[in-house]
Amino acid sequence: MKYALKWILLTIVLFAGMNTPVLLFASDAGMGVNSIITVPIAAPEFSAGKDDEKARFSLIQLDATGQAIIGLSYDTVTRRVVSDTLAWNFAFRATPMYGTVTEKTQIPISNGSFVPGTLKTDILMITFGYSLNGEYQALKNRNMNIIFFGGPLLTGGYFNKSDTFTADTSTSIWKPYLPEPWSNEVFAYYLGVQGGVYIGLKAGGFHIDPFGMISLQQGNSGGLWGYALDKDGKVVDVTGKSLDIGETQIISYGLTIEHLPSRYSFTAQLQESSKAGDVPKYKTSIFQVGLHWKFN
Repeated sequence: MKYALKWILLTIVLFAGMNTPVLLFASDAGMGVNSIITVPIAAPEFSAGKDDEKARFSLIQLDATGQAIIGLSYDTVTRRVVSDTLAWNFAFRATPMYGTVTEKTQIPISNGSFVPGTLKTDILMITFGYSLNGEYQALKNRNMNIIFFGGPLLTGGYFNKSDTFTADTSTSIWKPYLPEPWSNEVFAYYLGVQGGVYIGLKAGGFHIDPFGMISLQQGNSGGLWGYALDKDGKVVDVTGKSLDIGETQIISYGLTIEHLPSRYSFTAQLQESSKAGDVPKYKTSIFQVGLHWKFN
């Protein structure tokens, strides 16, 4: 059986014995957290003795089941250059997001039946991300340069979800069994590694830079509060529960265009996220406007 917001919402099964109800907690904290990863490159090339820093504002769209959650993001990348070929950087991101998703589904009720209807889910996410990356500039000439990068990352955030179920039929036969609206919240975090390649191409006063990267992460929750729907359609308290979010893989690719005289840049990035063992993926679209500073 499917609950709303496939991929943005996660079905967690918690059980401790034959007499314990199975709780279906629909809040994909992990997929929401780790599906927002921006490319950790401050500038398309670097030279010894010249450090870089970039600040970016982003419009982010998480897409699932044909519906979207929209958010804004602010991130910075600070690069320290060791030589003409080696550098390291620290990247930080903060992202608030909000959206409402509706889906046709059915829920269980205590008499063993399933009631068809519409599940409306309001979602609030406030997420963050940190990464520490090494950079190796494998090629640099007048027209082109190539940077390989990689390192550890930490992502996490707070998630609040409120659900309201409306039956397709308003007949009184279902009313004694239908749940009242319920909500829950969780703090979740991910630890992992990322790596990728950034290719810089000079074209007059512009740098046109395609890039690609992959992230592998393992997540867990730091705490769960609120209520969820159990297998009998009853709203039950899940406060104090914890959950293992599991492993995910994120593949990202995109293009950055930087105007060299002004050092303003625009980035379009697309990510595909999937949990280990699952074939379906959902996509995150990221559109960024950035400003790059160079320090001598």
